[in-house]
Amino acid sequence: EALTDVRPLEDARAEDPNLEELRERVERLEEATDVNNR
Repeated sequence: EALTDVRPLEDARAEDPNLEELRERVERLEEATDVNNR
């Protein structure tokens, strides 16, 4: 489910570069989730 949430953020990033910081936060959250899933 997390991956489907990221795609809209990437689309929005193309329109608003300010969301780059938000995307980085999402990547960190995904990394934490990956650790929990292992």
